[in-house]
Amino acid sequence: LKPVQNFMKAQVAKKVRGPSARTREQTGCTVWGEVFDAEGRALRRQLRTPNGYELTVSAALGIVQRLLDGPRPEPGYYTPSLLMGADYVLSLPGVSVREG
Repeated sequence: LKPVQNFMKAQVAKKVRGPSARTREQTGCTVWGEVFDAEGRALRRQLRTPNGYELTVSAALGIVQRLLDGPRPEPGYYTPSLLMGADYVLSLPGVSVREG
């Protein structure tokens, strides 16, 4: 199975390219959400972030820094929000929230 896995990895490395630095600088992502309470009142928000590649790098480096600085969490699996807090993404460069 290892030769097949190595072959597939080589094919991906040859053919798959991420966006250029310029494209990453010029693009971003908007996530829109809407919730309703029991009375039917709505709340809408938009989360705007840098390009996904840039956001991932910023988030990962922040997580690594937290782990290096301690205290360290108990062993196990953590999502970024469980490890860093639900609002962690809002502390990252280029991230904002607005109504609508």
